[in-house]
Amino acid sequence: MAEPVRAYLEQIGRYALLRPEQEVELARLVQRAQQLEQQTKLSPTEQRELRRGRRARERMIQANLRLVVTVAKTYQGRGLDLMDLVQEGSLGLIRAVEKFDPTLGYRFSTYAWNWIRQAISRGLETKGRTLRLPIHVTQQLRALHRAHERLWQQGLSTDLGAVAAEAGVDLKAASLALRMAPGTLSLDTPAAGSESDLLQLLPSAEPSPLEEAERHDRWERVGMQLRHLSERDQQVLQWRYLTPERQKLSVVGEQLGCSRERARQIEQRALMRLRLRMAS
Repeated sequence: MAEPVRAYLEQIGRYALLRPEQEVELARLVQRAQQLEQQTKLSPTEQRELRRGRRARERMIQANLRLVVTVAKTYQGRGLDLMDLVQEGSLGLIRAVEKFDPTLGYRFSTYAWNWIRQAISRGLETKGRTLRLPIHVTQQLRALHRAHERLWQQGLSTDLGAVAAEAGVDLKAASLALRMAPGTLSLDTPAAGSESDLLQLLPSAEPSPLEEAERHDRWERVGMQLRHLSERDQQVLQWRYLTPERQKLSVVGEQLGCSRERARQIEQRALMRLRLRMAS
């Protein structure tokens, strides 16, 4: 277990659980505080009630943080770390405390469970993917996943048509949802059958050391053979290929005092001579 998770569990373990009668009493104080928060002017007595209600709200939240962890653990492995799941679930717990009606007669944990679960599910839908998908697509994918599990456990066909029918999702919509949800991998993930990670296998815009050495050797040989050509041929190839700003044939012709076509002929003859010397 990671150290932050262990420290958090130790911290929330210090909060005492509530008895049913305590839940009712605290929930009533919370309801009263919410009513008072809507008022602009409060008497001293009402201000004390407001403070008591806010403390009661905090007590109910603290006493049920272990419930959040219990629910969050069932959602591990779906795109968010445990502490992120706990954070999302805690938002649902806060909402449950604000909405709980103690007159309904059931335990707060039963009521809060659904709020926590819904908050975690929404967090997974909005934050659990590198590429965020629309809510309806995420819901379709979740339904397809559950349908696939049911069919697989029953030993039935799990092709897309059967899974879509079991999930109650249109076949076209199911196919589109699956195409919209490609899996993502970290670039630090080890490549199969290799000690290298995926980042090292990606093509690079920069030449490798071997390619750089070969290129350097090639240009050295070109430079050696270039010296055997006439001065004019060397100058034309230099202008056309060996400078950062390669000159157009029309510009080369102007510098040589000839036409563009004549410059092209000189270039072609110089290249042929260079190729012959490189091949010999």
